[in-house]
Amino acid sequence: MVQSANYVATDRYISLGETALSASLDHSYSLLGNDGAALKTDSNKNIIAVGATETGTIYACNTLLSKIFNFDYFGDGAYKIDTGVTEKDIPIFDEVSRPSFDYRASGDGVVTASSTEKSELRVNNYEDYFAYIGDNYFHNWDSYLKDSANYNAAYWTSGESGNDENVCFTAHGDATQYENMLNATLLKIQAHLASDSTHNFFCFGYSDKTYHHCTCAACQAVVNSYGSISATYIKFMNDLRTKLDTWLAGDGSAYLSRNIQLVMLGYHPGWEDAPTINVGTNDYTKLKDGIGLLRAASDLDYRFSVNNSFNSAKYKAGIEAWKNVTSNLYLWTYCTNFYEYLIPFDSFGALRENYNYFATLGAKYIFDQGPYNETGYATGFGALKAYLQSKLAWNATMSESDYQTCISNFFASYYGEAATTMKSLFDAFRALVAEKNPTPEDSSCFQESSVALDAAEWPEASLTSFLASCDSALSQTSSSEVKRRIKGEKVSFLYLYIKLYSSASDIATRKSEFKDCCTTCGIVRYGEAAEKTIASLLTSWGL
Repeated sequence: MVQSANYVATDRYISLGETALSASLDHSYSLLGNDGAALKTDSNKNIIAVGATETGTIYACNTLLSKIFNFDYFGDGAYKIDTGVTEKDIPIFDEVSRPSFDYRASGDGVVTASSTEKSELRVNNYEDYFAYIGDNYFHNWDSYLKDSANYNAAYWTSGESGNDENVCFTAHGDATQYENMLNATLLKIQAHLASDSTHNFFCFGYSDKTYHHCTCAACQAVVNSYGSISATYIKFMNDLRTKLDTWLAGDGSAYLSRNIQLVMLGYHPGWEDAPTINVGTNDYTKLKDGIGLLRAASDLDYRFSVNNSFNSAKYKAGIEAWKNVTSNLYLWTYCTNFYEYLIPFDSFGALRENYNYFATLGAKYIFDQGPYNETGYATGFGALKAYLQSKLAWNATMSESDYQTCISNFFASYYGEAATTMKSLFDAFRALVAEKNPTPEDSSCFQESSVALDAAEWPEASLTSFLASCDSALSQTSSSEVKRRIKGEKVSFLYLYIKLYSSASDIATRKSEFKDCCTTCGIVRYGEAAEKTIASLLTSWGL
């Protein structure tokens, strides 16, 4: 490795990051975004890879490897790269690579638990972006305000009490209390910035414990004028941004370079709807620069494309309306059943079209939430899903042909000698899901167990066949890593078999297999709720 101070101008180099060679490049960092990079060949045939940030340069190294040696990383240490190469024709580079979404938060708990996985897949956690205020990243309004000396009932939603209290963004029309709310929130942000040099997104969000919003006279007057309770929220965030910007321009100038972003939620009835009356540049219907809207749509069926008429009717008009309010869209989508992590959730046929549509919205951030609380192994081909999501978050305009190539490459590298058998299993399970679920359903990611565990959708013969495929795949490889991955996929079909066919003659054997597979893979959860642990499940089965 040669440092800039020691390089010889007539020699040829691969230059990584800010160096004497990269300084001569004709490029603008503003074109690279947060994680993008320039890959150039200069007149002396030096190859220069440089990002706007250190992270961008790391990603540029992977891009360079993929261009020259066909490198790709699939997760869990599985990758492909050309080997046995003694000579290589290296192309002339002149490109700028910028991800489709500047901020990409993985929704897979296995990925987010590993810095290596995140770096190789070019993603982060939402925790890497958002400040943790009190005891929550998003539903935290009370954490901003409860320490304030002026904290009182003026901040609470009309007619509610106890733990389900929510915020009134007008302070019930009390101008003094409204000002207190803004000042208390700003003080909390200032204190957090002083103690946290990393997190630059501050969400001020209402409670997730109740879907109610305030109906006081002041709030209702705003609804009457602008068509949605969200107008009260927009006005509050705009006023907060004004106070923050004033401080950043003065006493807080040391933090100006951090590009602090405020974020509001678009979630739950009422709040998810953009204003529809008197929409313009006023502070009730237009967000200022530096404020993002985090839109979470929980009522779609993510097994189907957003272009499907069912999903389109639920989503497109609403999200398009928010584009009139802000160009700073943040998206929170879903790709698992939160009641039943172990049931395969087939969104593979919808991912590409969905990410493409989300990118056309100009969204800055995407968080496609899956089994986030499972850090051992995401059964139901979750590793494939995490890989495809990372690819699409970087290149949302990927063609269907390239998408299918990604799937083929994944199976070849991830399952080795058992790739053909595992790909056939994948295709067979997807064909069954398509047969049994031909049309979308409301809120498929939140189907309770009594609905999701349906023998009609998972026939015993099909599950027996899937389990036999897993056993066949296990016999085809000697790799302990590949065996572990196959056992990880077997878990979902064992779980369904045990839950749906508890009187089967081989049920005791299947339960033992389930325990062994979960232990081997480190699987600890079967649902999002804290009480849904594999340990408690095994205890209920007498194991």
